[in-house]
Amino acid sequence: MRQPKPAQRAVHDYVKEVVDAKVPFEVIGLQYYNPGRDMLEIERSLETFSSFGKPVHITEVAIPSSSEPIDNQWGQRPRFPWHGERWSELTQADWIEQFYTLAYSKPYIDAVTWWDIVDPGFLPHGGFLNEDLSEKPSYGRLKSLIAGWEGMA
Repeated sequence: MRQPKPAQRAVHDYVKEVVDAKVPFEVIGLQYYNPGRDMLEIERSLETFSSFGKPVHITEVAIPSSSEPIDNQWGQRPRFPWHGERWSELTQADWIEQFYTLAYSKPYIDAVTWWDIVDPGFLPHGGFLNEDLSEKPSYGRLKSLIAGWEGMA
């Protein structure tokens, strides 16, 4: 006999239930892996959490730098093409630049943590560095963004 699946609910609905139950918390943590959404949809998703009046930390985010299928110990595979294109190192760099710019344009987002620094990792091809520790374009792109923001301070 099959066991029934546990009830699932959207993260926003869960946070609302926590707020309604008056459970104290300081921050909302979100994770974005392989989001199959356009940046506009990602922005809409982020905006829904602003109404809670709590800081948001994006505690895990990752996008692949290749669409080449490789298996890893967690069963993760690259998926969801970006704007109809296969993932590449330049596509990953473009996505990272857009995502970090979008996230840090929101005053309620306090932190964004990229999950895999070096390949191989949880998300195949998801690191800023290749296995031999050579930099991918995404590493330099994010480093330039941060330098530009620091220059504005």
